[in-house]
Amino acid sequence: ERIRPNRYSISAGYGTDTGFRGRFAWDNRLVNRRGHRWRLETTLSQIRQELVGRYVIPIGDPSLEKLEFSAGYINEELGDLESERYEAVASLTHALGEWQRVLFLKLNQEQTTFPDRTQSDVLLLIPGISYASMPPNFLTGWVRDSAYYFELSGSPQTLGSDASYLRFYSRAEKVWQIGGPWHLRSRGELGASWINEFSELPASQRFFAGGDGSVRGFGFNELAGSDGEGGEHLLVGSLGLERDFPRQLRGTVFVDAGNVLNDWSDPLEYSVGIGVRLRLPMLMLGLDVAQALSEPGKRPRIHLNITQVF
Repeated sequence: ERIRPNRYSISAGYGTDTGFRGRFAWDNRLVNRRGHRWRLETTLSQIRQELVGRYVIPIGDPSLEKLEFSAGYINEELGDLESERYEAVASLTHALGEWQRVLFLKLNQEQTTFPDRTQSDVLLLIPGISYASMPPNFLTGWVRDSAYYFELSGSPQTLGSDASYLRFYSRAEKVWQIGGPWHLRSRGELGASWINEFSELPASQRFFAGGDGSVRGFGFNELAGSDGEGGEHLLVGSLGLERDFPRQLRGTVFVDAGNVLNDWSDPLEYSVGIGVRLRLPMLMLGLDVAQALSEPGKRPRIHLNITQVF
């Protein structure tokens, strides 16, 4: 049965990282007989406003591989910084066995506003490559027991960029069943950047930590260095013990540690917490209460989270 060419969607919600948020999207799914499609999407929240248009050309396996062009405007808060930028991106996505590889080239015109209200304008041309693990049942659901992502990008001045740097980012999450209803969950992030003058790096290319999927007990991007302006490196780790209960519920106790670093010897922040999970067919909803231990006097924080790693 032929699908309708246009699809519209409106959503609203609340996240403990983002506050109240809403989204409108318009998809044209039948641009031509070759399967081209485009999408216009706008997202508004208390910390991020975004308007992006995408044009997608399927190649190879049309469910997994594509050539995509996008352009958009993004305004967001990152630590104590404000980032306002225009981006144009071309990307090529291929499936390679159990991995999905993306080659991309991004043009980024960004204005960063610092806490003292001074501003810097930077033009970057950013080539990069990323690898993401795919779930074994990609076409029928996203459920998996592990997920991995790696990205390497940079911006050479020889191609006209205002700054030269190299940036690596990775994240991983895995669950082990350790007997009966008991599970052990681990999660981690590692980031590193190489640049002569860190002050030349715009806000979107710096590292921040804290929030629902990072070091719980701290606010979203609250861990941003002593000056609130982000860091050159990122190190985050989490370990949780979980137990299944009736009605698709699961309880957890966890410990998180991490921070953004300008030197690998900088101290880490850490927290502990408890939570409850609701298992749904394609994802798991979580509600956590976490207490920061490395900063005396901080109150417990509530975190909502979603994962597709069971």
